[in-house]
Amino acid sequence: MHSWSPLAVLNGRIRCLAVAAGLILAVLGQCQSLRAQPAVVDENALKLAFIFNFITFTEWPARNTAESDIRLCALGGEALGGALNALDGRVANTRIIQVKRVSTVNEAQQCDLLFIDSMGGRVPAPFLGELGDSPVLTVSDAENFAKSGGMIGLLKRNNRIAFEINLATATRAGLRFSAKLLNLAIVVPQ
Repeated sequence: MHSWSPLAVLNGRIRCLAVAAGLILAVLGQCQSLRAQPAVVDENALKLAFIFNFITFTEWPARNTAESDIRLCALGGEALGGALNALDGRVANTRIIQVKRVSTVNEAQQCDLLFIDSMGGRVPAPFLGELGDSPVLTVSDAENFAKSGGMIGLLKRNNRIAFEINLATATRAGLRFSAKLLNLAIVVPQ
């Protein structure tokens, strides 16, 4: 015959409540992790990361690298142009990035990298023609940008950002890309 003391009964109930509370917390934790969605990467933030890496893995002619700052310029709409301000003051290869907006070819020729906003998907071919062989790395998210004479075109493929490089245009301007960058690029055929 067992004798049950009130203290033993209370300890047993406390243990049961503790186990039940632990299970409830574990289940709630699982539900929380099921509801948590992976962070959606902002497309503009991703494009900014690409642009920063373009700066890092590009070599400009001597006249451009002798100066201490990288002049990152934006032409056109505000879709990504305004977001470029996030790069202002950052350092790439010991050079400080300075972001500014431009509206003329003369202003653009003073830039190291010129981002041309897609402006509704059109490629500003006359503007690119006027830049000629200036050592300005031209980048855009306009459709067929690299195929139309731009140097680097950002594209969206299978919900991912990729990029095309027009190596012939960049070489004529005296720009060189690191092998790391070229290995990730889609090189536009000549």
